[in-house]
Amino acid sequence: MVYNRAGLAAAIQTIKDQQAVFGRQTPMARGILSAEEAAVLSGMKGRTAVIMLSDGKSNVGGDPVQAAKEAAEQHPQAVFYVISFAQPGMKDSKTIKGTGIDQGQEKKGEAINRQIAQIGNGMFLEASSLYKNQAAMQKFVNEVFCAEAKPVAAAVEQRIVLRGIQFDFDKYNIKPEYQPILDEAVSTLKSKPDVKVVISGHTDNSGTAEYNMGLSERRAKAVLDYFTTKGISASRLQAVGRGLNDPVADNKTKEGRALNRRVELKVVQ
Repeated sequence: MVYNRAGLAAAIQTIKDQQAVFGRQTPMARGILSAEEAAVLSGMKGRTAVIMLSDGKSNVGGDPVQAAKEAAEQHPQAVFYVISFAQPGMKDSKTIKGTGIDQGQEKKGEAINRQIAQIGNGMFLEASSLYKNQAAMQKFVNEVFCAEAKPVAAAVEQRIVLRGIQFDFDKYNIKPEYQPILDEAVSTLKSKPDVKVVISGHTDNSGTAEYNMGLSERRAKAVLDYFTTKGISASRLQAVGRGLNDPVADNKTKEGRALNRRVELKVVQ
């Protein structure tokens, strides 16, 4: 992990949830440029995620896309991640008097958000999809807050945790919502054809050690089978079970047990 969870939570608490209203218009360009003027971006080292939440509409002032480009030119490490609240295609429910959805404005707002997200090879996400799809949320979190560990020496093995790949209690089937994350791992393995991988399955501490060892092996084998169906040679893969021996979280809590029901990859050059 490349961020401090407690520090991030504390920083989020400082963000105002009540802002001045500018005739119900949105000064997006002003907001983007303010990050540069306040020396926020210049104070960041390495790849810097700029997370925006906007419907992209009712802009007042300068062009927000141009403002984002100018900020990126000055700070090439900046990558824009745009969570879009524009709703093209959404039907007006007319449940609230006086509210209406102008499809032209919704499409324009989405287009602006997509253009900003392209700057610095960022990411465009629809807020509704992100809220409903756990796999999409996990992919976003991985992209923004997680980074592949840098090897300290050429001979050191690299360990990659398939975050978000969890299993129901006493199950080893892979849920459909987790397949996009596995597909991402498949793409990585295809890009590194000389890499061999040990797939290790894990469990929580419910049940006997003997039973959990078998269950963990089945979980590892399920991931191996998924990879082979996607074109990864079985000769590059080895599935092993670790049972309940290597927990990453506290088994005394429901959340901790869920995290322990996982699969890890150990990549060997």
